[in-house]
Amino acid sequence: MSDAADPDLEPPRAIDRDSSVTDLVQACVASSARRLLDNDPVVRTGDDPEGVHQARVATRRLRSDLRTFRPVLDARWSEPLRDELEWLGEALGRVRDADVLLGLLESKAADLPPDQEPSARVLLGRLRDARARDRDALLEAMGSARYASVIDRLVDGAAAPVMRHPERTTRATKAVGRLAGRPWKQLRKKVRRLGEVPADAELHEVRKQAKQARYAVEAVAPVAGRHAVPHARRIAAVQDVLGDHHDAVVAAAWLHDAAYDLGDPGVAFVAGVMAAAFARDQQRLRSEWTTAWKHVVRRNRYRYS
Repeated sequence: MSDAADPDLEPPRAIDRDSSVTDLVQACVASSARRLLDNDPVVRTGDDPEGVHQARVATRRLRSDLRTFRPVLDARWSEPLRDELEWLGEALGRVRDADVLLGLLESKAADLPPDQEPSARVLLGRLRDARARDRDALLEAMGSARYASVIDRLVDGAAAPVMRHPERTTRATKAVGRLAGRPWKQLRKKVRRLGEVPADAELHEVRKQAKQARYAVEAVAPVAGRHAVPHARRIAAVQDVLGDHHDAVVAAAWLHDAAYDLGDPGVAFVAGVMAAAFARDQQRLRSEWTTAWKHVVRRNRYRYS
């Protein structure tokens, strides 16, 4: 198995407008693989939750980049690797989601009156116990042969991503439009199809597509011209607002389920107070995301073709 100090991990290639698509793919894979390996020991020690966050970002970006570059990659190499990264991302995600939720609940609990603090501690303790179980499962996954295989495949991919033969030497500047354009078109289509009051699940799907569109633009940005990075930044703003909205939805649902399972009237009352605060957040964020989206569309000067 390769580890975080593995000298065999190729660094990202320097990219310019003469670089090939293969060079661009290699740079993306190597960059995210480095991020994952650098945060491996941080995740294992558990001293800093940021390690889990960064490792999760690395797996998500890797999956997204393999999807963006799917038309030029050998699917026999890229698709199984995407599946394995999904497995790893889910294990990391359960711990990261618990960290995010814990931070949100702690923030709301800080605003409660003193007589409600004991009930809030019960809720927080329940979440910390669940987070501990998820962390144990993550460490078990990271100690497995399956994880070692994922890391070794990433190291190999950083050295030589497996391309479709006709695409190996194609200049990246000739391919970026079709590679990054599809996620953007899918995002615009999802937004256009939303009703006047979209469901929470619909907004969640828009957030996921915004993330894919943003990652796609960032992947090709080194050869895509000066408007790519600002465009990606504005898409990220939409993603962030919708991410906060989704977090509020998840928090309210978690509180409802916890109150039901615990069966304590005092805890249920406090859970309801906190859930109401998250409901107010949801309403505010629903208006903020539309403003952020209009900003993306109106200010966009990046052209996909």
